[in-house]
Amino acid sequence: MNETIRVAKGQQASGYYSVLRYGYSQEETAEAVEVTSQEDARWKWVTSATAATRAFAMTQVRVIEATFALSLLLMYLGEWLSPTIPRAALTQWVIAGVLILIVRRVLFTRFMFPNSPLALAQKPVARLTPLFAVLLSGAFWIATSVLFVGQELTPTFVMLLMVLVLMTVAAMGSAPVSHLAAAVHAVALWVPFAVQLRHATWAPSAWLPLLVVSGVALVLLTVFIVVKQVTNYLQRSDKVDLLVSELQEANMALEALQADVATELEARSSFFNGASHDFRQRLHAIKLLAHSSQLQFSPGATDSPLKRLAAAVEDLDAYVTDVLEFARLERHALRPKLAAVSVQDILQNIDLHFEEVAMSRRIDLRMRGTAVCLLTDETMLLRILENLVSNALKFARSRVLVSARRRAGACLIDVWDDGPGVPKEELARIFEAFHQGQQDGPGGVESCAGVGLGLAVVKRLSECLGYTIEVKSRVGSGTVMRVHLPATALVK
Repeated sequence: MNETIRVAKGQQASGYYSVLRYGYSQEETAEAVEVTSQEDARWKWVTSATAATRAFAMTQVRVIEATFALSLLLMYLGEWLSPTIPRAALTQWVIAGVLILIVRRVLFTRFMFPNSPLALAQKPVARLTPLFAVLLSGAFWIATSVLFVGQELTPTFVMLLMVLVLMTVAAMGSAPVSHLAAAVHAVALWVPFAVQLRHATWAPSAWLPLLVVSGVALVLLTVFIVVKQVTNYLQRSDKVDLLVSELQEANMALEALQADVATELEARSSFFNGASHDFRQRLHAIKLLAHSSQLQFSPGATDSPLKRLAAAVEDLDAYVTDVLEFARLERHALRPKLAAVSVQDILQNIDLHFEEVAMSRRIDLRMRGTAVCLLTDETMLLRILENLVSNALKFARSRVLVSARRRAGACLIDVWDDGPGVPKEELARIFEAFHQGQQDGPGGVESCAGVGLGLAVVKRLSECLGYTIEVKSRVGSGTVMRVHLPATALVK
């Protein structure tokens, strides 16, 4: 079942990301990258065969065509207002420009745009489409310079100069698609214009070098500001898309595995909870049966097998409780439920909870509180103090003191005992899970009760609440466990 779900999710991830952002599959894009990586580097000057280049070319072709049409309109209006050539020649010039626009559109829509990156890489004729289109446009602008640049300075000449600047900017915008086509376009725009300008009687001889320098500077500035920044991205875009697609598929597969693991863990958690509940019920029944047998068959005996059995069952019950509680804390992400609670109420609960235990062990258990209200998770804080007090009662000889007080804007809760103390070499390990120090309990008997999880639970809950635990101990004199609650835990 789980394996079927994993396979289905993996197929879904592969299907979702098999088409990249430019509409081509991973397989097509990977084959195109393989072909272009092995081809002659000079092809990149002709046309770069990537999906991003094709998308970029579609936009730039529209820009060039719009600029071309605007240039035709501006020149026509300028010539109509201030004629310099016959009307018939002007009409033929406009018709030629419109036909070139149509032929350019046919070339791109027929040979370049329908091809995928792989087909474009494998078809030299298709990759030469931008160059063919530029040769047509270049021939038209050569004829335009010959037609409109005369010996006299006219409004049409000024308009032509503006048009050439517009077309140069548009042509340089297509340079990332085809460096060669952009260069040919720039040459076709300005070289015939400069040649024709040499014959103008009104233009000083110094104008021609100045015009050439200005044109070259314009082209170079466009190349370095725009073209250089875009070209590398376009030429590497397919590789980047493939890497991104592989990363997305890996993330999808990881999410599918995480969901599968979460489902499996939830199922195991439910089984674990049910099994532990049944186990504790049976253990509780055994404990009751052991105590009943002791009262019935040896009520006055101090060291009978039934009493030892009852004590062993008590230890086993404590063991199971601590282990299950620690497993629950480690398994779930703890989220404290903060609420205002009085320190006096917490200490009163601790006193009532351990009153009988302290009396049975002849320990003087005292509480010393303070009028402080805390913003905390009451259940977690109670659990922390219960474990600390339980640990103190286990080893105390005669006294245990629980005190709370303000200090430096914070709150300190101390649990003191007069037990044998903790050796210095053990202090660093007492909060480790399942660690049990070699300490003597009351009467000099080595204490072996518990499983070494009480203080581990204290550490886990304290970290969750943002509290710190400090331990001070002197061998032979006793130990103090201090819970440091920061100022943020106090209700102002």
